Order: sequence, then structure tokens, then C-alpha cells
Amino acid sequence: MLQGNRDEDRGMSKWPSVGTRWYACATIMLLSPWSRNGSLAGTTATSAEASALVDNTRPALLLLVSLDRHGKAKTFGTGFFIRRDGILVTARHVAQAEQNLVALTQDGKKLPVTGFIGEDRDCDIAVLKAQASECPHLALAEQAQLETNEWAALVSAQDYVAPACSTGVIESITCLPGLFTAIRTTIPVREGQSGSPLLSAKGEVIGVVPYYSPTHSAIASPVATVKEIIAREGTHPPMPFSKRPSNGSNLPLLFDPDFRPAIDAFQRSDWLDAQRLLKRVAKRFPESPLTFTLLALVQMRDSQIGRALRSAERACQLSPDTAMPCLLKGVCLVTQGHPSEGLTLLRTALRIGLQDHYMTTSAWELVARVEEAQGHNQQAEEALIILERLDPKMAEDLRRQIDRNKTKGGGRGEMEIRTF
Repeated sequence: MLQGNRDEDRGMSKWPSVGTRWYACATIMLLSPWSRNGSLAGTTATSAEASALVDNTRPALLLLVSLDRHGKAKTFGTGFFIRRDGILVTARHVAQAEQNLVALTQDGKKLPVTGFIGEDRDCDIAVLKAQASECPHLALAEQAQLETNEWAALVSAQDYVAPACSTGVIESITCLPGLFTAIRTTIPVREGQSGSPLLSAKGEVIGVVPYYSPTHSAIASPVATVKEIIAREGTHPPMPFSKRPSNGSNLPLLFDPDFRPAIDAFQRSDWLDAQRLLKRVAKRFPESPLTFTLLALVQMRDSQIGRALRSAERACQLSPDTAMPCLLKGVCLVTQGHPSEGLTLLRTALRIGLQDHYMTTSAWELVARVEEAQGHNQQAEEALIILERLDPKMAEDLRRQIDRNKTKGGGRGEMEIRTF
């Protein structure tokens, strides 16, 4: 691991434009699903279609009851089977609430949860194994692009938990690729529905509602997260439930007591307080790529490049195929005078795909600058051609700067390199 010192940390004197742009966009995107307390616009369905959805869905739904070491029921949530061999999905905090977990089926069976498949702590989702076979189960929707205003529904596991079926639409989709995705709906959600499936009109699972908030409509994590957990674990047998990972907080990341204050500190441009709070979050969520990516952003805003590099490296380790941590690590390396390593990571981030157009164009601008400074004329020209297709004016301005530098007799390494 790189050992940064204070001189190294203060290596970047000016935070560049794309970082500011992405930082602002990321903050708004992170806050948008939780910043409003508007009325719950969903409805309790009474149609024949909703009745059919309840009939087809409920056999696969489970009431999950957490038991302490004395066998006493403490808390409950919802889960659902996704395979006939007893593989089920729920919210991580439901699975972690107590020492043991029991699944209550619609026909009154009590099934002990005995296995742990995997989890996503940022999205608050867990995939578990119940001691059961021949289980009715729900189909996971294919990877399709969800659309706003698309119809969706929540079916309750029991009538005393919530109305049998509540419907609404997808209001918005917040996406930080590879780090965090949230599907906001207009459907009311109630206590005990944490871990419920968000259903399409076909009755397929399009998301998981990981937590309950009395002031908000249902916010779901995409079904792709469930598929990623299963794919990550491969064909390995489930871990005993009693030995499941239990380090850090049992709360969802977004309900962590320091996470929201850290976002508030972002908005105030209080980098010192934001960094202090995010470091505390990171101790409770040591496997959260989102937390370490945000920490790297804050440290870069405060010109602490050595620290930002280490945070970005950790985010890359946790989520190696995600563009933003690669981009941040590449910028840090270029800033510290390691252009070859930095270029590799910048190009990796661009290959994976950056969400924001301005961020993408600025990344290609930086690639062109660094390649030119390295004397790699062909690679610099190729980057400029791509930049011309994305932003002709930015490419024209950069060509003029390169030409001025050559006219002045600037040689290799003398091209001004402005990081983001």
C-alpha cells in the first residue's frame, strides 16, 4: 500500500472541473431518493389482475422471524423464494437482526434458515438458504431497462402486515453504475415489508425493497443485485447461517447515523467534517465501494491526493469493474507523477463506461494531454479524434493549446497537464 505523507497529500493545488461536476451530480443523485417527504401516491389494488397477482405470488412469500439465543421472537421482515431448493432473498438487516432466523410459509410451515449464500451491504440485500425443497418461487426478471411510469406492485406476505397488494409506478431511477442503484416508486411501504419483492405486471421480480421508512414510498434495489450475488458465489455450497459475516453494522448503509450527515457536509463543502464522518462509516462498512469512492472524492476536493489514492484503491479492490474508482485512482496517479499507470486506469474507466457525458469528455481530454506530454503523438491524436466526436469545441481548444506549446518549442513532458 502506498504510504502518503503530507507533502504527497497536497500534490494537487486545484481541483479540476470534471471532479466538481461529478461530485455535484453524485451528491444530488444520492440525496434525491430520500430528500422528499411527499404524499404516498400508491393505491391499494382491488382489480382482478391484482387478485391474480396475489394468488400467484403469495405462496413464494415468507414472513422471516428473528430469534434470539433463547428462541424468543424479536423482529420480523419479509423474504421470498427464488428457487425450488429453498434459496431465498431478503434484506440484509433482516438476516442479521438476531442469531437465528425462521421462515414462515403461507401454509403454516416453519422452516429454519440454515445457509448463507451472499450479500450486498450497500444495497442491504442477502441471499440465504432455508431447509426446504420443492418450494414455490418467483421468477427474476431478465435484464431489461426499467422505465419511469412503469407499473409495479408490492404483495404483502400476510394481511396483517400490509394490504394484500399495493400498486404504483416507478417514479425515478438513481444510478451510480457499479456502486449504487435505487428504484423509487409511488407505492406505500409498511413496517414488516423489508425484504419484499418489487413486482412487474408479469409478476416477475424487478427489485427488492430492502428497508421501511414511514415517510417515503418504496425504494428498491434492482434485481440485478441479486443475480450478481448469486453469480459471485458460483457453485460453492452455502455457508452455515450461524457463520455468516457479521462484522460492522447491521443497519442499511443509508440508515447509518453518520452517512446522511456526511452527505450534508458535502453540500456545505465541509471536506474535513465529511471525511471524518465517512471514515467512521467505513469502519462499520469496510466492504462498501460506495463509501470509499465518496471518501476519495472528499479527499481529492481537499487536495489530499495520497489519502484519496488509498481510498480509491480500496474501492477498486471492492468493485474492480466499476468506472468511477478507476477514474479517481488514475487521476491521483497522474497527479503524483505516474502517468503510465494513470493512463491505464483512465482508459479502463472509459472502457467500462462513465455515466456523465461531461465526465467522459473531460476524461478523454486528460488522456490526450497526458499522452501528448509523454510524447505519444499517435495515442494523443487518437484520443483527440474521439474527443472531437464527443465535444468538438473542447477538442479544438485542446489542439490550439498543443499547437501553441509546439510553437514555443515545448518538448516532451512540457505540455501542461491539468487533471480533472
